[in-house]
Amino acid sequence: MITLYFGETPYRFPNAWEELTAGQYLRLVELLGLFWAGALSMCDLRIAFFRHLAGLEHIRVPAHARERFFDNLLTASRQFDFFFTLDYGDRIDHLSTDVRKMLRKRPPDELLSDSAEIRYARTLEYEYRIDAVWVGNLLPTIRLKDDVLFGWRANLEGGALTTSLSSYQYAQGYDLLMAIGEGANRRAMALLVGLLYEVDTNDTARIEQIERLPDILLQAVVLNFHAFVTFIFTRTAFSVLWSADSDRPKRQERISMSDSLYGLCKDGYGNYEQVEKMPLLTYLGIMRAETIQAVRSMATDDTTPEEIAGRMGLSVGQVQRMLC
Repeated sequence: MITLYFGETPYRFPNAWEELTAGQYLRLVELLGLFWAGALSMCDLRIAFFRHLAGLEHIRVPAHARERFFDNLLTASRQFDFFFTLDYGDRIDHLSTDVRKMLRKRPPDELLSDSAEIRYARTLEYEYRIDAVWVGNLLPTIRLKDDVLFGWRANLEGGALTTSLSSYQYAQGYDLLMAIGEGANRRAMALLVGLLYEVDTNDTARIEQIERLPDILLQAVVLNFHAFVTFIFTRTAFSVLWSADSDRPKRQERISMSDSLYGLCKDGYGNYEQVEKMPLLTYLGIMRAETIQAVRSMATDDTTPEEIAGRMGLSVGQVQRMLC
């Protein structure tokens, strides 16, 4: 949370994805959609989002106070930068660590410093990218006509990750996520929602109801699941299964999620129904152990990391990390 003072009165506002209410999250997803469509600048987006957080969206401001009001809005809105990062490519890699950290979150024109590094940064072009990595389901329930759907759960407390997701939900959800990223139709989004909210995906009528939900709601569910997938593959022990060559989960033949369920059955971890119901973290732990064991077994024969990577469908970087 972040505390802002208006006069002498302190007000606390969410300043991380995990701190948003469902309504705040949906509003931010809507504003991000307008930004990517070119209908809003990032400055406009941040002001609109702060107005929503502060309950100022419909307030009427007298003409004589408008300039000061919007100046205050602009100043306050600049505090909210958790949902994006600035991408300069490799053009700031040679700058100091502290400066790079600032530039990832603040446009150089907003920085008061007039150092040589900041002056240089002001000459560069950059792109905004969404910074969406978090643990938790920000939409724990979804109303579907007269019914309420209860969704998946995840929590990170004291460094310990817990989740209600099963191996089946995650594996199928991961594959649907990849299909959506490649331009799959609205039905794929509806199937992902059904999968994550305990709806039988073979129930065509229910899936069609989900398909008719508002665009923002479907997009919000997809983004939330993508953020959790990214967290698992970048910030946990399971990151060895993630290729650092990409900035998002990359489907690879060796660890294709749906196919891997069959692989665990073949390796004796249970029949398919048992493997489907396996807790997600147990499933990923087995996948990690099996992959590392296979890589290290190959390395005993003096096989190069490049050859192992080719056989396993992994990146060379992944193989090197597993051999350490």
